[in-house]
Amino acid sequence: MVRHGERADNVDNEKMGIYIEQMSDPPLTPLGINQAKECGAFFKKYLEDNGYTKIIVQSSPYLRCLQTAAETCKILGIEKIEVNYVVGEWMKDKFFPQNPINDLLIRNKDPKYIQDKYLDGV
Repeated sequence: MVRHGERADNVDNEKMGIYIEQMSDPPLTPLGINQAKECGAFFKKYLEDNGYTKIIVQSSPYLRCLQTAAETCKILGIEKIEVNYVVGEWMKDKFFPQNPINDLLIRNKDPKYIQDKYLDGV
């Protein structure tokens, strides 16, 4: 289980030039992308050192999580992420007055758009 990298709504995204298409589904920052790459490198070594041959990557449907998984997949040589809608945020009323699942980009954009724009083809 891995938590996503740094998310764009926790920084001054406008100053950093990061556009957030959907505020309830922000992308990663450049630091978050680097964190995801470091995670992938760690897992690559760990999995190779321990003889794992079958690797399945699952992600929650949130963009930041998909991006984290995609960076890990690229390093591991995996071309597919399984989206798991059961894994996700703690839906505390203070943060989520309604369930955000229907507002996520994965639910409102063409999958090819998300793959090309955010997941580098994964």
